[in-house]
Amino acid sequence: MIVSTRYVRSSALLCRNYRNERAFHSSRTSCILFRDAEYVTEKKQVLTLENGAIESRRYLLRSDGFGFSVQHAILRPQQSATLRYQNHVVAVMVTQGEGEMRVIPPNNKKTASTQEHPSFKLSPGAFFALNAAETVQVEAMTTELHLVSVLNPPLVGPEKRNENGVFTMIDEDGIERESYDHNIVRRLFEPPESLRCGTIMKDDPLF
Repeated sequence: MIVSTRYVRSSALLCRNYRNERAFHSSRTSCILFRDAEYVTEKKQVLTLENGAIESRRYLLRSDGFGFSVQHAILRPQQSATLRYQNHVVAVMVTQGEGEMRVIPPNNKKTASTQEHPSFKLSPGAFFALNAAETVQVEAMTTELHLVSVLNPPLVGPEKRNENGVFTMIDEDGIERESYDHNIVRRLFEPPESLRCGTIMKDDPLF
């Protein structure tokens, strides 16, 4: 079945309510979310970062309740960007273009063995992940470099790098933080609504 893009875009979320007299959760909802580039533009979820070097299209945000966020970043030709996600873990897939990723050691020191930063060629299908400790520099070659990434904690929407080079985190109260402690971790890493009670009971007629 083909769903009309025009119809989907009006709400961006297709939901089918399952109502059963026997169900504990009579308002339980099953949803399919669909968004395109026009949608994120209309919702002002497209940001220009790194002095114009990156266009970041933010498709899935914390408010969507999936437990992670999804972004499509476009790095302009012959431009570079430094990525430091000390507040997030991030997985990145290259979908278009060619470039290079260089690992920047702590305090920007050169490695003793090669006197150079380790580097990796980027092309469609290349993948890398950062576990909130590394800093990398990504450079596009002669064409745009397209990167699709998944972040946790999920983005609220307007996050950018601050003056210290840190990609900040916005907590549930809307406060922008350069770092955070264990007291708010559970509020940032909540499971999605559909998995909050586990999966073993999802198909039970009484659930």
